[in-house]
Amino acid sequence: MKSATKENIKQIATTKNYTTNVYIGSNDDEFISTINKSLNNAKYKIIGFESDGKKLVKNIKKDIPNILLLDTKINNSSYSEITSSIEKINIPHIAIIDDITDNIIDEIIPGNPFGYLIKPIEIEELERMIDVSVKKHNINTLKTINAKDKIKEKNEELLIEKSNSIFLLVTCSALIIFGILARNVTWLQWLLLIPTLTMLFLAIISTKKQEKPIPYEKPPFVSLIIPAHNEEYTIAQTVTSISKIDYTLNGKPNFELIVVNDGSTDSTGEKLSELKKDIPILRIVTRKPPKSGKGKGFVLNDALNLSKGEIIGVFDADTQVKKDFLNIVIPYLNNPKVQGVQTRVKMYNKDENFLANMQHVEFESFGNTLIAKDNLGKSGFLGGNGQFVKKTSYY
Repeated sequence: MKSATKENIKQIATTKNYTTNVYIGSNDDEFISTINKSLNNAKYKIIGFESDGKKLVKNIKKDIPNILLLDTKINNSSYSEITSSIEKINIPHIAIIDDITDNIIDEIIPGNPFGYLIKPIEIEELERMIDVSVKKHNINTLKTINAKDKIKEKNEELLIEKSNSIFLLVTCSALIIFGILARNVTWLQWLLLIPTLTMLFLAIISTKKQEKPIPYEKPPFVSLIIPAHNEEYTIAQTVTSISKIDYTLNGKPNFELIVVNDGSTDSTGEKLSELKKDIPILRIVTRKPPKSGKGKGFVLNDALNLSKGEIIGVFDADTQVKKDFLNIVIPYLNNPKVQGVQTRVKMYNKDENFLANMQHVEFESFGNTLIAKDNLGKSGFLGGNGQFVKKTSYY
């Protein structure tokens, strides 16, 4: 059986002139003839049609069309039997019906069609629905593939951490056993065993799933603060990445970005001024000597006094985030018992060299330690980069 790869889906989703392969399942010869004449062009290609439901399922498993036009009237199979089969091979479909009644709606809804059309079909309406259905299906499929990739990456990272812990545990245990047998156990051997057992214990505890957060009915306004001192090489990339976060209310950005230029002597200030021209949510605070250079705490306090958000987030000046970052993080604060949230910190250039990869593993281990402490009900702490707190927590 054929299958869609991540690259195939990306290509289909981003190529404007991609030919959509259409398969028709119907016992209505007039409907098939009309669609076959009207829809076969450069943009759409009818790759087959079938009136027998069982043969239809067999054929589309072989041909893998981009979309199936499935008539509720078809021979030797019910609509629900066909949709159950095609759901397993991830093929989207549009339901074609003769009339809209409660019985028909009850029949097609469990099949999860991307839409339905009533005969006689208007070709322009059919084309629009095909385009929307295929694009939505590809986006959903790509999200699923990306989620699986993330799970795989997480499992691989966890395996590395556990392997390292087990290796250290076995090594330390072997040294101690050898020392006992040789009647020569040193204090260092016992000392090495303690952190190894602790690391292994925390790695196991961190695998417990955390409770899912409850989204806010009205998402709170968020102030994101970046302290910056001589960050000319990374500040533009960081500000651009954060400004693209998709966190809105009534169609407008529901956050502000405050960058505090703390006495920079390089071109950080000039780069921020250029960025301000294209990023309206960017606010720049400039600290000059003798006020500057007093430390991160003073920088954050200045920004806090100017902030408008109910939630305060802090980033380092070399941060990269994804567009859905705030939509994932902020709901965790929708709990009266939660005053702060620390997000995971990873190395976005982990594949660049061995040192970066090892630092990535270090941050992963640190993140798992925080999760383990949370699962154990113990107190955690905020690391300063990627931390979020309620503004009321400051007062």
